[in-house]
Amino acid sequence: MTREQLLEKLLELQDKIAELESRQLALENEIKALKEVRNHFSELFNHSHDGIAIIQDELVKFANPKISQVLNYPVEKLVGTRYSDFIDPHVLPAAVDRYKRRQAGEAPLPIIESVLKSAAGESILVEVYVGPITFQHQPALLLIIHDVTYAKWAEDQLLTLKPYQESLAESANIWVDVLDRNGNIVFWNRAAEEISGYSMDEVVGHQRIWELLYPDEQYRANILLKKDAIIEQGDEAISLETTIQRRDGTLRVISWNSRNVLDERRNPIGSIALGQDITKRKTAEKELSYSFEKVKTLLDSTLRAMGAMVEARDPYTAGHNRRVAQLSVAIARELDLSEEQIEGIHKAGLGHDIGKISVPAEILMKPTKLSDAEYLILRTHPRVSYDILKVIEFSQPVATIVLQHHERINGSGYPLEISGQEILLEARIMAVADVVEAMSSHRPYRPSLGIEQALVEINTHRGILYDTDVVNACSNLFTQGRFKFEAIDT
Repeated sequence: MTREQLLEKLLELQDKIAELESRQLALENEIKALKEVRNHFSELFNHSHDGIAIIQDELVKFANPKISQVLNYPVEKLVGTRYSDFIDPHVLPAAVDRYKRRQAGEAPLPIIESVLKSAAGESILVEVYVGPITFQHQPALLLIIHDVTYAKWAEDQLLTLKPYQESLAESANIWVDVLDRNGNIVFWNRAAEEISGYSMDEVVGHQRIWELLYPDEQYRANILLKKDAIIEQGDEAISLETTIQRRDGTLRVISWNSRNVLDERRNPIGSIALGQDITKRKTAEKELSYSFEKVKTLLDSTLRAMGAMVEARDPYTAGHNRRVAQLSVAIARELDLSEEQIEGIHKAGLGHDIGKISVPAEILMKPTKLSDAEYLILRTHPRVSYDILKVIEFSQPVATIVLQHHERINGSGYPLEISGQEILLEARIMAVADVVEAMSSHRPYRPSLGIEQALVEINTHRGILYDTDVVNACSNLFTQGRFKFEAIDT
């Protein structure tokens, strides 16, 4: 053999080696993929909620943990045992007949009902899927076994109770509807018919009713999202209020309580909803709220009128009550007080000086310093304000706030001479607002001192005369430009 021939053979050999290496790599990849598939199916097999077995030559060749659990036999004892050992004697002849027919190539129903026998001798109702497969190069049968013992028991119980349930649902004066997993109506009681105007025959078997009850597309979308969450995610609706449109076009407010319905394996199969027509109640609540707002407005108007009577006797303090109310409310919001507390502070601000109606006008308008006797008379106004306001039934301690608005942290105030936490927080707020408004406004005995001087006053006596947190909140409002007194129409 010549040198050229040897080289040619060597090249051919190299090509074959490369081809073999390529085939080996492809084979390794295929083996790897098959192992992954095998592992995947092994996971499915071992974690299946149904029992799985392979029967060949009347013997159990393969069984998963679930079937071991159902029969209460260890897997190792199941494998190699005759399948007929696990069938209830009452149904054994029929089961053997089906097995032989299947072996002969006949194709009976793929899913059959049967009765197995557990290790303890208990009967287990099952649904069995039977299908031909090849196992270890030989024909075999694949069995997928679903335990329906509890489901059958529950079904029997439901059948027993069904007449009573239907009677109860029909006689109930609340709306009852049942949906399947897709949201289709499967039950619609008489109350649902009466409230909605749509009969059971019109709504059962589909879900078009939602378009009729909730014609607004966006509103309906939100309702359907909630419905899906109830069925699929197990959410509950508790006193959920929706507005439906009846057949005649009128609106009704319904309060719903709803939850999902599960099968024996805890899988969702639908939902049940109970609805109560609360339209009359909501109308009454709306009317009550309107009346309450009217009363609040009337109270505010009364307090303004009473304050205006006092201010009419002292033109220099016109608008003082309303400006104190403005600043007090702003400080209260800064301190994150509740809306109810803020409402009380507002009312107290409007009426905090109405007791000055008992103070002679010449004292209120005196351009020089008051005498001791005159000052004692002026100091009576918080008590008089309290006596006027205490007969009004406010929902907040308005009269007490007014009584305490001249008290001071160190106990040097009047009329009660209380200190610190004994003073209502609302009164501590009003004390600061009253001083700031008074110092920044013109008075008969002096010109306005301005906001800056007022802030100096409250900060100088912070923690002594005035509450520290209240002073800080008030100062922040002004220094950060987040508050200014609004103009008052006189």
